[in-house]
Order: sequence, then C-alpha cells, then structure tokens
Amino acid sequence: MISIEYIILGILLIFACIFSNKRHFTNVAFIYMIILGMMRGLEVGTDHLGYESDFYLIKTFKSMNVMRHDFEIGYVSFMLLFKKFSNDYLTFASLAIPVTLWGFWRFMEAFKVKKAYSLSLFYFSGMYFATFNVMRQMMAIGVILGFINWLLNKKYLKFGVLIIIVSLLFHKSTLISLVLIPIHYYSTKHAELPKKHIAIVAGVCFAAFFVGKEFVQNTSLAILLSIGLGDRYDGYLSGMSEGDISNLTATMLTIYFLIWLYFKNKSKNVFISWIYFIYIATFNIFQMLDSAAGRISYPFWVFVLIAIPKLLEELKGKIKVFFILITIVVYAALFINNYWLNNTNGVNPYIWRTL
Repeated sequence: MISIEYIILGILLIFACIFSNKRHFTNVAFIYMIILGMMRGLEVGTDHLGYESDFYLIKTFKSMNVMRHDFEIGYVSFMLLFKKFSNDYLTFASLAIPVTLWGFWRFMEAFKVKKAYSLSLFYFSGMYFATFNVMRQMMAIGVILGFINWLLNKKYLKFGVLIIIVSLLFHKSTLISLVLIPIHYYSTKHAELPKKHIAIVAGVCFAAFFVGKEFVQNTSLAILLSIGLGDRYDGYLSGMSEGDISNLTATMLTIYFLIWLYFKNKSKNVFISWIYFIYIATFNIFQMLDSAAGRISYPFWVFVLIAIPKLLEELKGKIKVFFILITIVVYAALFINNYWLNNTNGVNPYIWRTL
C-alpha cells in the first residue's frame, strides 16, 4: 500500500489535469510537492542514510577522504558553509528540493506547456521520487533546466559554460547535457524528423538492452570505471527494489515511445523529439551496461515532460483521446508496479521528519 501523502498528491495532480485551464490545483500540487520533499524523514529514500553519515563526518576539505561518497567540491563547499550555521542534516538535505523543482518549473515555462500535464508526468513517471534519492544529480539537472532559455535563444556558449560549471561542482554525469547544444543547432537546420530511421534505431537499442545485458553487465563495472563514473554510480541501487529497472519498464517505455513517434508530426518540435529519442536510446544502452548506469540518461529523461504535452497540442479529436488513454494506462501501470506493488527507491512509506 502506498502512503496517503502520495495518494493525496496524485489526486491533486489529476484535478489539476482536469481543470488545466485554472492554475489553482496546479499551484497547490506544486507547493505540496515541495513540502513533501523538504519534510521527508531520514527513512524516505535510499541515499539519505549514506548522505547523513558523510554530513556528520566531514569537518573540513581535508577530511573529504573519510567520506563514503565521492562528492564534488561544490556540494562539499555548500555542506561546510551550511554547517557554520547548523548541524542538522535533514534541513541541509531539504534545501535541494526547492532549487531542483524551481528549475523544472522554469523548464516547463520555457517550452510553454501546460504545467498540470508536465507535473503529472513528473510524478507518475517516478521523476519526482528521483529527487529524493539522486539528490545531487537532480539538483544539477534542475539548475541547468532553469537556464534552458539560453539554449533556446541560441546562447550556446553561455549555456555550455553553465553546464560545465554546474556539472563539475555538483555532479559530473550531467556533462552529458552538452549534447543538447549540437542537437539544438542541428534541429534549427533540419526541419523534419526522419521518423522511420529513428524507429529502427530505437528498436535496435531496445533489442541490445533485452539481449545484450546478459552478456555485457559482468564487464560493465570496468567500462564505467574507465570513464570515471563507476565510483559515482556504484551503490546507487542499494536498498532498491530489483524491479526498479526491469524488462517490463524498458519494454513499456520503448513501445510507448514508438507509439508517440507514430502520431508525431515530423515537422513540429523537432528538437524535443530528438532529445526524447536520445533518452530512449541511451536509457536502453546504459541499462545494458549496468542497471545503475541508466541514470546517466536522466538529463534527457526530463524532456519527456515536454514531449508528451507538446504532442497533445498537435493532436485533435478521437486520436487525441486515444493517445491520452494510452498515456494514462502506461504511466499508471509503471507507477503501480514501481511504487504500489514495489518500493522502488525506498520512498514508501512516507515519514514526516521531526522538527
């Protein structure tokens, strides 16, 4: 059974979608998301306990070698600065939530989508729960997304420098976000999407995940270590349900993408479509290497929040209703499997922190 707090949030988001032309439910749901994120207890999420021990271990920069996690210098700096005023770990950890969600909110505003739809996908896809666990990575992604207008306005140098600084300070995996720049530039020069080729490549990447992972995963740790990421992803799945990354999840996400692509107008929102495709491809490829390595694709995953609402704007009549029903079935099934039947990311039950 899932905690009542999450059920309330789900109901708020459903009402926000039904009354999407009114901001009240959307704003209330967003504020409630922030409150739940900031007020969660130490038991909510798999990374909390490990982060807590490091918070109390570190005293100066010289003591970084005693920490369990290999934190970037920016995160350690904020930790040490905060400890000059308070030694309460939960308060420190809670501060990442409003920063992260601010970035996602700005991201939705930049692409002018209905926030009710995007926030619902944010929740039912499990992306919201990722902010409870992959805190540094999601915060880094949130900050980058908060300045997505620089990319859309072709201020590529500024956006690239931002990505590099944020990544090196908070989570190096987000350096992969630099891919957004050439893809955006390419999209402005090529106005049509090669849908057939994309569908074929997506299918090949899925086949590689489904078949290849049995042969590759035993050597994936060496591969990840060779590119300097192994120490950052090792252990991320400790305490998580084995069903978190499963054949079912990969299958449903890939099939849903192919359905989305079929209905997609090849001349509209080309950049968003490319990034959605890159997410599906990298998700399957990295999962083939190592289940935890799939999180490298998170900077592309966030574009699902834009790609699906944008397609809803394109569709009309019965086709739109059909696509909405497919979306509801797929994401409801994923949510029920991951968070109702299983306790993916260790977020259930929700426990309020004590003040």
